[in-house]
Amino acid sequence: MVRVAALAIGWIRGAVALVWVVLAFRTKRTKARSGGLGRLVIAAVVLALIASRAARRTTLHRHVWAPTATVSALALVFVLVGAAFAIWARLTIGTNWSGSVTLKENHELIERGP
Repeated sequence: MVRVAALAIGWIRGAVALVWVVLAFRTKRTKARSGGLGRLVIAAVVLALIASRAARRTTLHRHVWAPTATVSALALVFVLVGAAFAIWARLTIGTNWSGSVTLKENHELIERGP
């Protein structure tokens, strides 16, 4: 179960990334953008993900964290719920979505969704 959950979580992460990339091409044009801090945060998150991925490949990680089948199943449920919530939020925001605070052409306030 541990291996199956890890594989499923990888597929879910890939699916969420694919949704994000596909929907990124369906956004309104940006009229105004706030400071460039957002790009710095994105770069830090990407670097942290790369570092955590490399850390998980070490044998020390397996000695410190040895998940059981129950923990793996629970993790899979949390990832599924989180991915569904993120995709729901992204679809609700629709064409007004952006990675940082921006003003879009024909911007509208979305009052529904998560």
